[in-house]
Amino acid sequence: MRADHVLAIDDRGLLAIFRWLGSRDGGRFEIPMVITSALGPDGLIQRIDAYSLDQLEEARARFEQLRPDPLRIPPNAATRAGDRWLACAEKRDWEAVAVLFVPGLEYEDRRRLFRITGDRDMAMASMREIASLGARPSTTLLATAGDRLALHHILFSGGDGESEFEVDTLQLTEVDAEGRFVAVIAFDADDRRAAAAEMRERFARSDAAQCVPAAVFEAMRALNAHDIERLRAALPDDFILNDQRRTGLGRLEREDYLASLAALFEQAPDASVETLYLVAVEKHGMLVVARNFGTLQEGGEFESVYVRMALFRDGRIVRAEMFELEELDRARARFAELSERAP
Repeated sequence: MRADHVLAIDDRGLLAIFRWLGSRDGGRFEIPMVITSALGPDGLIQRIDAYSLDQLEEARARFEQLRPDPLRIPPNAATRAGDRWLACAEKRDWEAVAVLFVPGLEYEDRRRLFRITGDRDMAMASMREIASLGARPSTTLLATAGDRLALHHILFSGGDGESEFEVDTLQLTEVDAEGRFVAVIAFDADDRRAAAAEMRERFARSDAAQCVPAAVFEAMRALNAHDIERLRAALPDDFILNDQRRTGLGRLEREDYLASLAALFEQAPDASVETLYLVAVEKHGMLVVARNFGTLQEGGEFESVYVRMALFRDGRIVRAEMFELEELDRARARFAELSERAP
């Protein structure tokens, strides 16, 4: 086997053109192929995919797929239902769209110029009206919570060539066990905090969150309300934060952690914390990809995306660990290690 061309290589895998050379029954042969390989956290090869030369683009796509991007939010039942919804709406197959909604659908438009609530009939009428304007939707997945909740940014654009229009909005969707929509809630595009809070509260009430202590959600509410005393009450005296990021805070006990938050809130009065997606949820803790964002008092927006692990004991968060986004694999291993130790 000979490597002809190495097309891409990093610490996660390889994309290359190889060639088998040899002879059989007195004749020489050559077999060229495109190979993608994926490495595990231990550096060992976990997977190899082989393609013919005319499948190079397919091999490139597979190489990208095998290199997980921690910023890419994994799809869930709600996002897959959203894909079906868009496909049916593009075909103007309204009967198929209606099947995707439960009869008692909770439909709400909380945008400043609308403020309406309704059911499946109102949702269908709204879609028909949007379609009659020739609006074309473009969606971007912003966050998920468990398997049944998703938050999207949707940009509607259209026009006749002489007059163009664009309307962007946030849309929170929730589906049931059969993948049918039970709730569709619209927010203004600049109301991300409210949309994230609504998704958090719906997840807190879901079956998927039954193993998560109520104190975890109370701590998140207090954090985003900038209520230090409320947060202190939600955390035990022996709470520890271990911030392992390159510019992190290091190891802090509860009072030092609360003091750091007070300093943050002073510098950024609108600072918020949002979970982008859950990596793992167990009775002993949860692992998530999250972000801090806001505006500095002196001006200028900021955003920090990271991995956060929370450990539970006696119904409270006793420890939190934070990692750089590219250290998601290490955080997974750490979470698995602690899972084996959990009673």
